[in-house]
Amino acid sequence: MNENKINVASQIIEKLLVNLRVLSQISEGDKLEFTAQGNFIPQKPEYWTWAYRFVKRIDRWYTLEKIQDTVSSAEIMEYHNEGVDQNRIENALKLSVHGLRNLQLTYKEDTLFFQSIEVLLERIANRYKLKNKDMI
Repeated sequence: MNENKINVASQIIEKLLVNLRVLSQISEGDKLEFTAQGNFIPQKPEYWTWAYRFVKRIDRWYTLEKIQDTVSSAEIMEYHNEGVDQNRIENALKLSVHGLRNLQLTYKEDTLFFQSIEVLLERIANRYKLKNKDMI
C-alpha cells in the first residue's frame, strides 16, 4: 500500500474513533449534532434544542443513519486493518455501547427507534461476544 493510501486510511480511522468516543459519552437525554465535516457533537437537552434541530433538519432518523454508517464503517475498517488499528476500533465500538444505550433511553417512547438501536447493540454484542453486564 502506498503512503498516500495509508494516510487516507489513517485519517478515516481517526475520525471513526473520535465519533465512536463522542458517542460513548452521550448521556441519557442528550442528542447528537454534527459538524460540517461529519464529526459527532453531544447536544445537551436545553430549551432551544428542538428549534435548533428543526432548523438544521436533524431528527432522530438522521442521527440513527449517521450512527449506523459510523458503526458499519468502523467494522469494515477493523476487518481490513490488522494490529493496533484493529484493537483501537474494537475498543471504541465496545465503548460506544454505553452511549447507544443512553440514546436509546432518550427516545424510549419511539418503539421503532428503540428497536433499531437494540438491533445495532445486538450486532456489536454478537461481534465481540459481549455479555449483558458489558451492554450497559
